Amino acid sequence: MNKIEGAIYELIRNYPRLKKNVVDIYQFIFSFLPRVKMSIQFPINIREGYFYGFHDKCPWSIDNSMILAHKFSDSLQKPEENQSVEIGYFMGDDKRFISLGETRCWNWQMGSMLQWIGKTSRIIFNDYDGNKHISRILDTKGNELRIFSAPVAAVSPNGKWAVSHSFSRLRRLAPAYGYANGRDPEENKPVPNMEGLTQLNLESGEKYTLFSVDEIAKIAPEPSMAKGYHYFTHCLFSPSGRRFLFYHRWVLSNGQTWTRMISCNRDGSDLFIFPTTGTVTHATWKDDTSILAYAYTNEFGGDYCLFRDQSNN
Repeated sequence: MNKIEGAIYELIRNYPRLKKNVVDIYQFIFSFLPRVKMSIQFPINIREGYFYGFHDKCPWSIDNSMILAHKFSDSLQKPEENQSVEIGYFMGDDKRFISLGETRCWNWQMGSMLQWIGKTSRIIFNDYDGNKHISRILDTKGNELRIFSAPVAAVSPNGKWAVSHSFSRLRRLAPAYGYANGRDPEENKPVPNMEGLTQLNLESGEKYTLFSVDEIAKIAPEPSMAKGYHYFTHCLFSPSGRRFLFYHRWVLSNGQTWTRMISCNRDGSDLFIFPTTGTVTHATWKDDTSILAYAYTNEFGGDYCLFRDQSNN
């Protein structure tokens, strides 16, 4: 954003409905203006009808020979309950898509959480078995190697561990990150005491509950939490896999979303709440002790910040 855009954003950011109307009008006006021509150093191979997922996952295999993708045949519309997309990969620059199957668990932001497992050629993604969200592991031939009774939100770099949260709960107030199917048994609870973060051992198949949303909401509660609808989202392991971070979010009746970024050890211990004030987005680990994110803080306002894990620095 330039300075004028930033100033306007600061004035309206706490008024979600007004902000949406201003953004829509702004984008509509600029859609009629000529676009700036850009040149890039690297060629782009366009593959229409395919997409991958979120910024925190790499579609390339460890040897850079294969690139994962979702294939869709319908128009760009909100996914429906029984609508599926294909999952598969391309061999480098080859335009031929190698399909491995379909999934009914997907959205335009994050896809089906399709990703490589560690440094292997195994693939994991989320699916729906007609009753609940699950995750499946396939090889590059499409052979199913394992099924887990929970979806995955993030996989550790060594491919041994995954963490999971409820994608059904996201459908109500964060539909861009949720799935069109599945059931949230605590949908009418603003602060669920059963739903939380789950850890999966991808080697043994064991599943552990780390903590509930309610347990996290009771730690250093903020005034705005009292009337919010709470959930977890955006899990991400550190490079070593020793710790991971996640967002604790709550949405108020006017649509305003608040976020805390929290890190913990892989087993859920040693929780740390970062010194932000309401907004955190687009986080990434720079290394095992520092995280880059766009956030609001008392010291800097809204900006890209480099945080030191387990420290107020």
